[in-house]
Amino acid sequence: MLPGKRLTAADLVTMARRRAWLIVVPPIVTFFAALVYSSTLPNMYESDMLIAIDPQRVPDAFVRTTVTLETDRRLDALQVQGRSRTNLQTFIEEFGLYPEERETLPAEDVIAMMRENVSVVLENSRPRFGQAPQPTAFHVRFTYTDPTLAAEVTQRLGG
Repeated sequence: MLPGKRLTAADLVTMARRRAWLIVVPPIVTFFAALVYSSTLPNMYESDMLIAIDPQRVPDAFVRTTVTLETDRRLDALQVQGRSRTNLQTFIEEFGLYPEERETLPAEDVIAMMRENVSVVLENSRPRFGQAPQPTAFHVRFTYTDPTLAAEVTQRLGG
């Protein structure tokens, strides 16, 4: 391009035609590579259970509460208990989870793999004016390659 010359629409179209392969080929190659890669990934299914938290409805003056921990602390305790090594080992053996991994990896690695696929998430309600949001429910989720086993394990984890 010459100094001082202004580009016109015709100049831009001419440049685009000369470099058409640079504009068209990379997106096509990237799309094809993404299709090939995604076809090699295993299907993963996530099972979700929503468990509602009902607060005590009887006033403390009538019935003394037996729960001394706040809801979020109780949920943390449940999460630690549900994701403990012994519980996860029991689920792996009972449901026959991760058969290929159990043959090749040590038990700790298989348990860590399951621990990554289990999650407990607290769901807060909308806070009222001037109040902190109170937890109303929590989700127990498990992700696995078999949808039936994912649902059964989630049901046992939440039950």
